[in-house]
Amino acid sequence: MANEPSQADHRAWAEFTDQHGRVWGANTENKTRHPCSGLEPQFQAPLLMSSEYLKVSGFNRINIEYQACLNDMDRANAEYDKGLRDYAFQLFGTQAPSHIENPPPELMALVGERPGRVPREFVEAALSDNQWVLGLNPNVPGWAEPLVKHEERKKAPPRMRAYPDGDDTVYQFRYTPPGGARMPDGKWVSGKKDEVLAHLEQHFPAEHAEVLVEA
Repeated sequence: MANEPSQADHRAWAEFTDQHGRVWGANTENKTRHPCSGLEPQFQAPLLMSSEYLKVSGFNRINIEYQACLNDMDRANAEYDKGLRDYAFQLFGTQAPSHIENPPPELMALVGERPGRVPREFVEAALSDNQWVLGLNPNVPGWAEPLVKHEERKKAPPRMRAYPDGDDTVYQFRYTPPGGARMPDGKWVSGKKDEVLAHLEQHFPAEHAEVLVEA
């Protein structure tokens, strides 16, 4: 008796071309030729858009919807700014404007970091067919150099050691009411003190042990 066809037998790898001529790949259904897995770039570029903005627009063609991404960024920033203002006035009353301009830790604990996985300028540049941001030209344009350095600093975790030497930085746990603390990787975690400590214990056991010793 012949074996029944497996799911893999109904699928095949296919390549798709975006509006810039770059190639993406994905597993596709044999009948429909539509992707059944995430589209994977077959190239390197400073900007890789998330899957929600990749739309199949024809046979082996995809369109990257940059304007939709910019619209979502505008909405997310407007919501963030509203939350920042609302919480600032709750905490500081008439002194809120100065704290909105330079948010203190207790305000950041409530609103978190500003949304945005990638710089808006990168998306705008891709919409304008900028060759560098699309990965088609290796030369970094002058306008992008500060942004590239900023993104590299964001990706680099701070140097933290339980027993420092030289110029190494010691991680110090500081819980900031009404709820949050910065983790050894630089990210802010909101919650009650025991919840934040539990997060520290789960993800940074060495630093958590040092906190217990200090306490």
